[in-house]
Amino acid sequence: DQIKAALVAEYGDRVLATPRSEGIGLAAWVVPTAAFLAACALIAAAALRWRRRRPQAGQPAAATAPAGDSDRLDADLERYEL
Repeated sequence: DQIKAALVAEYGDRVLATPRSEGIGLAAWVVPTAAFLAACALIAAAALRWRRRRPQAGQPAAATAPAGDSDRLDADLERYEL
């Protein structure tokens, strides 16, 4: 603390290279912290949303083919002797 006080006395507050915890200097502490927390919240929300969208184990995936394709596939498979 004595060294810091001596440096501040000789060179001014800027020598410490830390913003003050009042006024506009407070924003230098609050804004990055808030941005980090907001980014974490967005990542968590996106992960939860992505996880809900995936089919659960044991549940069949939703059919994405149009109804006509199923009939055509059945007709094509009947042509082959499997």
